[in-house]
Amino acid sequence: GKQIWKEQGPQVEKIGVTETAPTGIVTLVFCDVQDSQTLWEDLPDCMTLAQSILNKTLRDKIIKNSGYEVKSDGESFMIAFSSARSAISFCCDVHEALVFADWPIKLLKQASAAEEITAEGTPLYRGLRMRMGVHTGTPQCVINQGTHRMDYQGQMVNKAARIASIARGGVALASEDSWRAFRDQIDQKRVFTRPVGKILLRGFSLEDML
Repeated sequence: GKQIWKEQGPQVEKIGVTETAPTGIVTLVFCDVQDSQTLWEDLPDCMTLAQSILNKTLRDKIIKNSGYEVKSDGESFMIAFSSARSAISFCCDVHEALVFADWPIKLLKQASAAEEITAEGTPLYRGLRMRMGVHTGTPQCVINQGTHRMDYQGQMVNKAARIASIARGGVALASEDSWRAFRDQIDQKRVFTRPVGKILLRGFSLEDML
């Protein structure tokens, strides 16, 4: 049936932008950096600058796609969107922007951040590579009393986090629920998609199609 996306909830002023936390049917994106710990151990000074570039890029694309930053820890983010389309658009925007970001030369010499190009010569990966997990559902919406921002709880949130944990850098891995909500709106020239198959996520008893 037709899904109705809701945009209601607390509004928070942040960086001059009024944010609206989505409630009802929500699409969550969890993301972090592949091989982050190794990069920090090998290039601590370089990674301080790289994290600054990454975080600015992420927050710019959150604003562009009307997302809501739920929480962040270093280069790990949890973001909520009112539609799967906005969430996938955010993921694509981030991956594209990171390829062309002004990364430190030392970082690009690391295997997990080196440039990779397609046979046609198009940059595929370059710099920090984000692992992203996308899932759509109806979480429990609660106000965090410490931050006064919306937070999300429940199995739907756990599933989104588990999906992100098995993604590889430079890839956004989406649940079937998110895919169903988005598949008719795909820009085939911009987004390459392929099914991963059924995966048993940690903490869940049934397999999920990704």
